[in-house]
Amino acid sequence: MRSYLRVPCTLLSTKNRSSQTEFAFRRSSDVCSYNAQRSASYVTHIESRVSGATLRGRRPGFVVAIRLGSPVFYSTKFEPILGLPVSVVGEDDPKDAIEEDDPDYDGRFGLLPRDSDYNGLGKRLVESPLKTIRAEFENHKLVTVVTHSLILETVVIYSIKCHVHVTGKPVFANCNGRTEEEAARKAALLIVQKMHTRGTLQTLNRLRESGSLELVMSTDLLATMRSALPDLMRAGQTPVERRRWFLPKTLARGPSETAGMQKQLSDQQRQVADLPINTMKDQILDMIQNSTYSIIVAEAGAGKSSQLPQMLLDHAIAGSAADCKIFCVQPYRIGASSLARRVANERGEELGQSIEYKIQIDDHLGEFGVPITYCTAGALLRQLQLAPSLLDSVSYIILDEVHERTIDLDLTMLFLRRIIDERRVMKAHTPKVVIMSATPDIDRVASYFGEESRRGHVVPVPHLYIPSPNHSAKKQYLDDLLPSLQTMYPESISSPYLQEHKTRTYLGRHYFQSKKKRMVRNLNPAKSNLTSLEDDHFVPIGLVCLTISYILSTTDEGAILVFLPGLPHITEVHRTLRQYGKGLGIDFGDSEKIEILRLYSNLPDSYDDIFSESRPGCRRIILATDIVETSVTLPGVKYVIDTGKTNHRVYDPKARFSRPLCQWVSQSNLARRAGWAERVQDGGYFALYPRSLQPLFHANPPSGISHDGLQNACLIAKKADPSTHVEAIMEQLIEPPGKARVNEAIHNLQYLRAMNLRDHPTVLGDILSEIPLDPCHGKLVLLGVIFRCLDPLLILAALGGDLALFHTSRGIGRRTASRDWRIEYSENSWSDHISAINAFKSLRKVWYQQGTPETLARAFGRSINYDRFREVLDAAQETHRILVRTGIIPQHFYTDDAQFRFGGPEMNVNSHHIPLIKALILQSTYPNLAAPVRNDDSVYRTRRHNKSFPHGFGVNSITPPRCILTYNKDYTERFIADRVILGNTSHLTPLAACLFGGRLRGTSNTLCMDEWLEFSIRLSEGSEEDSEQAAKKLIEFRKALDRATVAAFKALTIPYENVNQNSPPPKSNVIRDFILDTVSKSVVDVLDRDDEKFPPAHAQPDH
Repeated sequence: MRSYLRVPCTLLSTKNRSSQTEFAFRRSSDVCSYNAQRSASYVTHIESRVSGATLRGRRPGFVVAIRLGSPVFYSTKFEPILGLPVSVVGEDDPKDAIEEDDPDYDGRFGLLPRDSDYNGLGKRLVESPLKTIRAEFENHKLVTVVTHSLILETVVIYSIKCHVHVTGKPVFANCNGRTEEEAARKAALLIVQKMHTRGTLQTLNRLRESGSLELVMSTDLLATMRSALPDLMRAGQTPVERRRWFLPKTLARGPSETAGMQKQLSDQQRQVADLPINTMKDQILDMIQNSTYSIIVAEAGAGKSSQLPQMLLDHAIAGSAADCKIFCVQPYRIGASSLARRVANERGEELGQSIEYKIQIDDHLGEFGVPITYCTAGALLRQLQLAPSLLDSVSYIILDEVHERTIDLDLTMLFLRRIIDERRVMKAHTPKVVIMSATPDIDRVASYFGEESRRGHVVPVPHLYIPSPNHSAKKQYLDDLLPSLQTMYPESISSPYLQEHKTRTYLGRHYFQSKKKRMVRNLNPAKSNLTSLEDDHFVPIGLVCLTISYILSTTDEGAILVFLPGLPHITEVHRTLRQYGKGLGIDFGDSEKIEILRLYSNLPDSYDDIFSESRPGCRRIILATDIVETSVTLPGVKYVIDTGKTNHRVYDPKARFSRPLCQWVSQSNLARRAGWAERVQDGGYFALYPRSLQPLFHANPPSGISHDGLQNACLIAKKADPSTHVEAIMEQLIEPPGKARVNEAIHNLQYLRAMNLRDHPTVLGDILSEIPLDPCHGKLVLLGVIFRCLDPLLILAALGGDLALFHTSRGIGRRTASRDWRIEYSENSWSDHISAINAFKSLRKVWYQQGTPETLARAFGRSINYDRFREVLDAAQETHRILVRTGIIPQHFYTDDAQFRFGGPEMNVNSHHIPLIKALILQSTYPNLAAPVRNDDSVYRTRRHNKSFPHGFGVNSITPPRCILTYNKDYTERFIADRVILGNTSHLTPLAACLFGGRLRGTSNTLCMDEWLEFSIRLSEGSEEDSEQAAKKLIEFRKALDRATVAAFKALTIPYENVNQNSPPPKSNVIRDFILDTVSKSVVDVLDRDDEKFPPAHAQPDH
């Protein structure tokens, strides 16, 4: 509906009617429109604005009329050359009303506050605007108001400047009237209107109602800041040469070296001659040589990963090629390293002669480069970033297992395609790219790499399918397996396993359970629905153990491969077999007869036993994740137990971290798993899921880009192409993520200060993109190195954002006991994070000193999840290895330390300093801050919620001291819609928040963080003027700390050189140690003098 406002021409002409005063105007907006068919006294409502027609003479060229309620407000879109926009207010006329049901009308524009707005303050702001602004905001030191009036013969011009401390920006208004009172009211209403429409009034009202947090600084604290400032500034200005960790090696091989290369045959090479891929050698080579891109589809066991690189190398040698360089890209590092060792063994060579591997921060490279390099997608991507000319010497790039669709693999495909297109335009050498997959569904990949024909159609990439002559394995589903188990084992033996909690829950979702007999019998078709099982995270541990025992008892030879979702399930099955296996008639602790091995993604590279042949007379049980589905060869596997589950990493946007989520696998996963049993005769496949459930599985697994976090991907993409916006790069992926997810990732990186406001990686972002760690937790670990408190922050990073170390039972009694242990482990720190760190450290000490049984007993007695502890320990050890390999920390064996700390004594000088650790936690959880509400210390306000509460079973569930809390995530309670819960909280002092929180603004002694959290600085012994100087010194110290921290991140790129005690340290170590020691010592000295660092103690729980 279109409507108009009638503009009183007499009032408009008042503006310039003075004979003595003339104003020169300039245009400030071109949004107005003119309708020549209408009078100049009518205006048209367009796009939430009311635009006016041109006026004659010296009147302003355009007039904008905005309905404020009462009265109607008219403001020009012209500015005086000297001064501010002049506005006129006329009497409200009912005929001049804007229809609020107009589709173009938006109530946010041009409305004065309603009477009920801002808890009743809106009415006073309209009735007496200037008086209310002064009384409610200026008296609370939220704004500063400056007024000025200019009295002319027939008009009075009144100016108001309202400086808003929280934003650091002023709001201006210039209005005229017949009297000073009239002009002042118009200007004040304009100020109110501007602050209302911009949301400034909402921010000011929240600060007014909640009040400011008082930060009391002692004279000792102020003196410490002043003395530390010069050192901090010097550290921040220390020149540090940025170094790279991933320097490409010279890959070209000279003609003489190639001619002298001798191929050594071994027994293993003769055994693989009959693999399916070798029977189609001529077709494969012909397709690859005649196309830039080609696709090979081969099922597991066809030999594509191990034989194709050798096939291409042998073809080049036979053709007297001057040099041949082949990259074989694997999705996971364990696949790259194991394949390199296997192929070198097949060729009768030592690793490093003609076969090498490179897996991001770890590698086994030849001295002068070798022709075949097995590497991860991330390693190749970083090589291409550092040396785009690398492709000058590369003959073939093989992208293996593309069906896995990891984020690094998707990015590698994107940039590889772009680089090859650029080289084609320049008519430079382009390598042949071979894409290999075990999944026949390759249409998306074929189109992605396809070339456009002259008619504009995409010509798909040529592909070749290699069949695998697998044997037919006997498949048993849960429907068939349970009767066999019932026949094999009496109820007295099988009942403890089938009635185990997870097994009972799992089976109860799919089967009826007889009331008379406890053994499961019939399928329940009503519950065999994949849709209802999307969140089914239960894995039947007891059923897995019983099935393993059944296979061992009914067969004589062959290894058993068990597919489990993740490391916690592997650990639980391993422990259950060793502890309770004798009840099934098998001693799983007898290493001469039973060998239990584990295989997962973070397995140490030195763990080679799993890839070797088993000892004669010894049955092997391999507990593995889905990592086995990709380019891994395990000798002797004959039987497969498949739980049908896998762990997908799913990003939690509220907690800003990825966590493993147990889900059902796809049908293509099932086929690859069954393929292990089909490689040999008389193999067996035991599916621990109902037969009717398999058709409901998805055809293919989701890609990593669709459900995992995008922070690392955004950093890598921006570093590879700095001139293109991140969103534009991500849109070119084979499966582009949504724009909202990309923007969210960018915002999170900016919160971490890994990316600046122009979307370019910072120094921290450069480092995080080069180490295989989640950015949020990677920053925690780097801060632990800088501030010499590595052990606690490394543990916290390995724990992840959920801190799921304690049991979370539904029973109120057990949950209360768990909370009591959390409180005890917190040691009066009022921190869930410190509690989890201390609980982990206590178990770690027992585990190293007394072994597994005692650790299990300690964990059970203190409500700690032992399996989760083992998972965190393995993750922390892997992160520690990464830090050592990259030279971030010196080599140290944590078992040499009496406290078993990661990094040893040198990296843990400040690990006992709880205020420092809690302050550094804020660097990874920011902007998740909560402040207590005035007059109610149990209720907290956050940036998004006015009322929130700490989790009921956390350390801060008992009313904490009046303080700031940082938290990992917030969520709405399940049964109370408007009750917001803060998960995993930690107490922070105002000083710690100011040093490590968001951006600070303010004037005098009032500081505001992120436009919502206000601090009132008060010097304990001094005047108000002294308090203002203390606030300035605090901001100065914060700026120096930020600059010094950036320098410290740069210093971490200098690899730490291990030297003998008697040798002088190298200059690089001296520079690095100076910067890190200065930063850590300055902050520790300041926090030590914070009078609020010791909160009151908890009441001790009874156990």
